[in-house]
Amino acid sequence: MDFTQAQIEVVRAVAGSFPAVDWQAAILDYEIQQVSDGFDSDYVGVVLIRGSDGALTQDQFYLDRTAREACTQLFLQRKQDAGEDIAGFVLRIEHPGKYRFDFKDKAKRLEGVWDAEGEGYLDNYLEHYQREKAAG
Repeated sequence: MDFTQAQIEVVRAVAGSFPAVDWQAAILDYEIQQVSDGFDSDYVGVVLIRGSDGALTQDQFYLDRTAREACTQLFLQRKQDAGEDIAGFVLRIEHPGKYRFDFKDKAKRLEGVWDAEGEGYLDNYLEHYQREKAAG
């Protein structure tokens, strides 16, 4: 497996963790660090779900074991391919099949640093998503 394939596996596994079939978009802020006995990770995931009335609503989602393992494999693959550690990533997924990774070089939450801007963005992801779509 190469790094690109590891990314695709993360996207598939994350999308499989969503609580609803009729989702429009999602964002996952994932942090990971290697520690003496394995890995420490933390994440926040938000999915936008289209209701029966057509309106989007925001809901939190939780990663299953397969998705968490795929995220760890992505971390390991980056280290193997490029010799670099990543501290995590922000993954944006849009239905159907569009995605983008933004990799982190510092794991703020795992280091005990409160990221007010990042938390605010995730808390209000629906509004940010709608503005970004309107802006084109």
